[in-house]
Amino acid sequence: MRSILLIAIIFFLLAHCSEKANNSSLTQKQIDKYSVEVKNHQDEQSILNKPTEEVTREDNKIDTTSKNLNVPKVRSFDINQDDIVFGDINSRIILVEYFSPTCTHCAYYKQKVFPEIKKNYIDTKKIAYVIREFIANRQDRDAAILARCTNNKEDFLKFVNVIIGQQDHWAYSSKYRDMLTNIGKLGGVSAESYANCLNNEQILDTLMSNSKFVMMSPRFIGTPAFFINGVQFTKPFSIDVLSAAIEDAIKNAQSLLENNIEVQKK
Repeated sequence: MRSILLIAIIFFLLAHCSEKANNSSLTQKQIDKYSVEVKNHQDEQSILNKPTEEVTREDNKIDTTSKNLNVPKVRSFDINQDDIVFGDINSRIILVEYFSPTCTHCAYYKQKVFPEIKKNYIDTKKIAYVIREFIANRQDRDAAILARCTNNKEDFLKFVNVIIGQQDHWAYSSKYRDMLTNIGKLGGVSAESYANCLNNEQILDTLMSNSKFVMMSPRFIGTPAFFINGVQFTKPFSIDVLSAAIEDAIKNAQSLLENNIEVQKK
């Protein structure tokens, strides 16, 4: 299944290169570069050469004053500078969600499960919740760009909710970009601003980097996908099961903290 997914993504990226006037040279350059990287990704060295259980968070804190969501950085399961983070950015628990705007299972999660996770763990500042995109087709790319267009995480969540909620209307239409443009207008993003964002190389780099990184994870087979402190969550993503995994991570982090305090006292 991983090989089929990889082939599909490479096909999409190569097909994108033949688009006509409405695609800029910046987009062309970015997709060409990423296509080559995907073909050769098994030869590259990355953090995922190690088992996911070995991935650890850096001690350095992220600059919480930065609001720039589009600054490319080397990928990890830690919080990256261009990540969209909710909750406590300095929490010991980092949950990374990967979603695709055209993914029906992602729509179910966003509408049925995420609100409870947000209420119980994000709004209460118990965890840092990171939302990243996995781009599998042109619709995913253009919708994800719209969500990031204002460079504001609250706008991002607003647009994601609308895009997911209207998935049946735009995702499978030949006029999907016109429909996304209309969604943007309703959310305060003009057609001109959206067109500029579609040609924003930094946003494209972030989206492609996010996609490439998770695609290299040994157990990744599609979206939605969840990683808790670098370890992939592979059970059903129901409210109860995902909440139990988060609770276990919180308890383990607290126990580790208490043990460290005891060691320091001795």
